[in-house]
Amino acid sequence: MDEGGTICLARSGILRASDILASLRNPVQSGTAYLTFDDFPPKEGGDELLDVLRREGVKSTFFCIGENARANPGLVRRAVREGHSIQVHAWDHDGPYDFQRCAAFLKTLGGAPRLIRAPGAEKITAMAGKGWEGFTVDPYDYRRPGETELERRILYAVKPGAVIQLHAGVKETERVLPRVIASLRERSYVLGRME
Repeated sequence: MDEGGTICLARSGILRASDILASLRNPVQSGTAYLTFDDFPPKEGGDELLDVLRREGVKSTFFCIGENARANPGLVRRAVREGHSIQVHAWDHDGPYDFQRCAAFLKTLGGAPRLIRAPGAEKITAMAGKGWEGFTVDPYDYRRPGETELERRILYAVKPGAVIQLHAGVKETERVLPRVIASLRERSYVLGRME
């Protein structure tokens, strides 16, 4: 939407009603957005994600699985050295969650965890009747929707203060990140890390 209130949408292919509504809700904006990654470090790889973030000059927040960190402590130490925020996801993704054990182990690797994003936390807090504030944008990258769809889901849902939930170890996410970061910066977003 321009200053005169004219809506201008340019897109080839099918234009979804949700895209139009997102454009109305989210015209060119500015503010802070947070790229966050669950399941860090991944069971395999992980350096690629850190390489992308380093090339783009972005500091992110990683919600870590303690067992994976124990298996790959060097990757967590690298994330700490490069200025990323290291937080708690769980000791074991499938349970027991043992958040305290995870936090204690992450501290031995140089992390300073103060936040917890539990696996399935949105469902857990919904059952408890409480609102979940752990993330505001969930593009379901772990379902591997394809790069174009993943990028669309992220960019159409972002608004100032957005906490974008992504997952470490998803190759599509790693490949789409440079485009997402560039688009957010074009909208004057600052990419922050959660503490």
